[in-house]
Amino acid sequence: MLAPTRLALGAAFLSITFAMPALAQSEEEYQLACQDDALRLCSEHVPDRAKIKSCLLAHKKAITPACRAMVTSKQKKKPNQG
Repeated sequence: MLAPTRLALGAAFLSITFAMPALAQSEEEYQLACQDDALRLCSEHVPDRAKIKSCLLAHKKAITPACRAMVTSKQKKKPNQG
């Protein structure tokens, strides 16, 4: 029963990421690096991408090194973007 739920959450996460018209390479890399962590730690926030990113940041010590690198790099870039 867990497999269909995981599959549905994965599909929702993918649809959120790929729904953007001009998807940047970094977004694809972010999704690939963080999908499993997002499903494991932050599934209650799907489909809210901003909440997922905040949740991953809050669980920084529990996520994979690849996802941690993406989350912290996006955090550092954010102030310069606005």
